Amino acid sequence: VLGRSEEHARSLLDSRPLRYLALMAPASLWRERGASHPFGDEFRGFIDLVPQHLSIAELDGALASVPRSVLEDAMLWGTPEHVLECIRELADAGMRHAVLSPASAMVSRRDALFSIRAVLGLMRRLQSGY
Repeated sequence: VLGRSEEHARSLLDSRPLRYLALMAPASLWRERGASHPFGDEFRGFIDLVPQHLSIAELDGALASVPRSVLEDAMLWGTPEHVLECIRELADAGMRHAVLSPASAMVSRRDALFSIRAVLGLMRRLQSGY
């Protein structure tokens, strides 16, 4: 989740599309952060999520229950510079492949333009050795 500032990136985490992404995290990740997944303790994440089986009220309730800790820990977020530093730390710890997705593009057109450009910039920097 890429923002023009840390404050902007933090505000994006509160959007419905990004809260929905957090619902795709397994219950085990939620438990590690002291929270209960709204779809149950055995929820395995993306593989168990069938949106058409949820009513609007169920989805709204689930989205409202997403705690900040799950949002912040389930994805890299911040300014492009901060996210690059996080990727560097992961690479130093042994990560060899990263998949960058402009998740903030789901929030608005303006955020889409910014995040797509920022992801392309991050890719160029990573390919050139940071």
